Amino acid sequence: MSDLVRIVYLSQASFDGDRGDGIHPEVSRILSQSRRNNARTGIVGALHYADGHFLQVLEGPRAAVEALVQRLARDPRHQRFTVVRSQAIDAASFASWSMKFVPSAADVRALLARTGQERFDPFAFDAATLDRFVGLLHGEPAVDPADAAAAGGGRRAWPLLLVAGLALAGAVALLALRGG
Repeated sequence: MSDLVRIVYLSQASFDGDRGDGIHPEVSRILSQSRRNNARTGIVGALHYADGHFLQVLEGPRAAVEALVQRLARDPRHQRFTVVRSQAIDAASFASWSMKFVPSAADVRALLARTGQERFDPFAFDAATLDRFVGLLHGEPAVDPADAAAAGGGRRAWPLLLVAGLALAGAVALLALRGG
């Protein structure tokens, strides 16, 4: 049996929110400290910070991850620190990242739009949205392709459909000319 765990937590930053011009200086310090300390203790994971909120996935040896979670819960940079998932795992899924940072990119905005949120507030996530967001941190698409097409996200596909339709029409016309 593996001694590895995955913990997902949410918190609200105690410092001023986003600056809009890149990574917040305090978040940059957190990332630097995390990467240095996590590499030493065998912890890996991913962090998302936006709109004054954190969502972080931590994976590694149970004792190291639990000790880190206790330190984070006492860290004055976090308010409303809440562990929302804790589970044993067979292998770390962020094995190449001592701490991956996921900025507020198009995929994040797409997921928020799909769930009716204008701002990143992980405390408002239901279980399915939390699962999707953790998947997004792993690099999975923010929305299902079918959902994107239904929401108008399939607009890029129309030129291909037009070309395919024209090709089909041409083939039908050629068959008609040949008498077939």
